[in-house]
Amino acid sequence: MELFNRKSLQQIRQEKEQAQNDPLLDVYEAIASIGEEMDELKAENAALRAEVEALKGGVGK
Repeated sequence: MELFNRKSLQQIRQEKEQAQNDPLLDVYEAIASIGEEMDELKAENAALRAEVEALKGGVGK
């Protein structure tokens, strides 16, 4: 096994792969967070829509 700066080529390859994957994990975490926020906003939107519909129904009666 060849060594470069006291590291095996396999170890260097693994470190490079890990360095490439770390930023992707950050992106995936951000996307998951955005998805959670969207779910919360959809629920809030549905509640507000129901409230508006109830107010519209109450005005005409």
